[in-house]
Amino acid sequence: MRKLQDLISVQQALELVPLDVKHKEFVENSKAIVREIFVWSSSKKLLLIGPCSIDFTKPVLEYAKFVKHLRDEFGDKLEIIMRFYTQKPRTTLGWKWFVYSHPWEDPNINDWILRVRALAREIIDRFEVPLADELLYPEITSRYRDVFSYVAVGARSTENQLHREVISWLDIPSGFKNPTSWEIKPMVNSIIASRAPHVFVLWDAIWESEGNPYTQWILRWWSQGPNYFRQHLMQAKKLMEEAGVLDGWVLIDVAHWNSQKDISKVPQIVNYTLDYFQDVELKDFFKWWMIESYLEEGNQAIDTPTPIMGKSFTDPVISKDTTYELVKKIYEALN
Repeated sequence: MRKLQDLISVQQALELVPLDVKHKEFVENSKAIVREIFVWSSSKKLLLIGPCSIDFTKPVLEYAKFVKHLRDEFGDKLEIIMRFYTQKPRTTLGWKWFVYSHPWEDPNINDWILRVRALAREIIDRFEVPLADELLYPEITSRYRDVFSYVAVGARSTENQLHREVISWLDIPSGFKNPTSWEIKPMVNSIIASRAPHVFVLWDAIWESEGNPYTQWILRWWSQGPNYFRQHLMQAKKLMEEAGVLDGWVLIDVAHWNSQKDISKVPQIVNYTLDYFQDVELKDFFKWWMIESYLEEGNQAIDTPTPIMGKSFTDPVISKDTTYELVKKIYEALN
């Protein structure tokens, strides 16, 4: 192992690509809206939509413009946040997403941290679209955490002590994905731990957190199949209540293996779960969906000779047109 270079500091990143007062106010207001939804102070439903991973500036900006149109048309009932996923956990090897490089380039993390900040700032400035990311590397996320209105912790990190402690320190509404084993107890533990204060070590320093009361679950599938059915939500709700967490909430990820990576099933899952809003036992527990979507339908390989911009390089996703019809249907159902 050899050291390549020092990681750009938090202060350097914030100074080189700063947010102005308008940007900061927008992010704070967006986080406040999400918190209100979490505690039912708002009747809105939360919808996280966007690419499996962001890749190139031009299609990402085009998609952000599309999300702005969705927010303009459906924003009185839905708080729509764009997936702006910059980091990728890999099972073995592969492109680690936008904070490292473009799909086929060598990594240059310091440069790309600044590119992430610049692109996020442009989206907030031009379109006023709130953003969400996955917290994979806390050291990296800290360099641009001020642009996010929501963060998620992936299935591989949900049981990780440091991720729970970092979430307890953030002032951002956050979700923990269930482990692929469908062990619900670790999910309960994640919520309890992240809402409590901690003393922990990060960046060669000792920190104290106050706890993050705005944490919840994301059901993403498990080893035996989809977990968006009523019995899964009721099981999760029961264990949460038994643990003394009476204000637990759940989001359903309709992508990944909940749809068995068959994007034609995504609308079916949304239609099926719409009934939960009329379910006396679930309507206060089930909050919203996470939907993977981009300009074009499907996905393409990293080594595609002539790649299509706006088409996923990772998991298959639904298209912009399908997304519009699906969001419209959700909106109409809420009415």
